[in-house]
Amino acid sequence: MEAQRQLAALGYDPGPADGRTGRRTDTAVRIFQRDTRNPVTGRIDAQLLAHLETERRMRAHLRQQELEAMSPAPPPKTEKPKQERGVFGAVLGGVQRLMGRDFDSIRRPDELTAYCRGNADTWIYDFGREAFVYCGNVLAGQTTAIEAETAAGR
Repeated sequence: MEAQRQLAALGYDPGPADGRTGRRTDTAVRIFQRDTRNPVTGRIDAQLLAHLETERRMRAHLRQQELEAMSPAPPPKTEKPKQERGVFGAVLGGVQRLMGRDFDSIRRPDELTAYCRGNADTWIYDFGREAFVYCGNVLAGQTTAIEAETAAGR
């Protein structure tokens, strides 16, 4: 019965897997032996079962390689597109610019920190990050950076 299952799995037609060696099973065994260049005896023995298992594993391995070769490569990693500012951010950022407060934590971090020292409870638009920031958080981050530099210098 195992030989019949293996033959069927490999594409040979042994008939139903009933454990009986009929004409179809005998023909399937002989064709398998011929295809794999083994002596054509038509006997189902341990050697035939070992050849069937080896052939099944080899075909499974080849099938896996084919699938891997056919599967598309992962898409290249691209940078996340910069999100557009919302209407609210654009309006308030524009008003802030009109008032002469054009803060940019990337290009001019000292200017931002100086403003926040005098206005700790204020929200401002940071054009460097393109986001609203709370001055209290800016100062807390600045204090932590200063403490880290001081600790490293000691």
